[in-house]
Amino acid sequence: MQGFAERTFRMNTLQWLRALLDEAFFPYEQTLYKTAKQLVHDNDCVIGHHFLYPLKLAAARQGKPHFTVTFGHVAIPSASQAPFPLPDLGVFLNKLSWKMLNWMFNRALKKPLMRLWLEEGGAPVENVLTDLLTRKNLI
Repeated sequence: MQGFAERTFRMNTLQWLRALLDEAFFPYEQTLYKTAKQLVHDNDCVIGHHFLYPLKLAAARQGKPHFTVTFGHVAIPSASQAPFPLPDLGVFLNKLSWKMLNWMFNRALKKPLMRLWLEEGGAPVENVLTDLLTRKNLI
């Protein structure tokens, strides 16, 4: 992680996230999915971090309930708050900010994040952030 931190120190947030995914997530995506399929098979429902879309996919493919958790509410689109680190500018501009973030996520991350999803028969999603990584019904 020290080397990664030094290499990515000056990157913007989206570049940093892509570098992190390329180095520490995508190489293990198939292993994560294989483990997720077994976890779903062995349990009545599963709970995982909102970014673990392989678990969401495994649950969907096996028809099991899937719930997500996140450690920061700033990762959940909401009209009542702007995406981090933007300031809260009211409902209308907050919604616009989230749409802009969706567009940036799609542009930078949709193709690699959707690869496994589509290979395994998942339906295409319009927006990576709101349709793949975030649940529509938060509990």
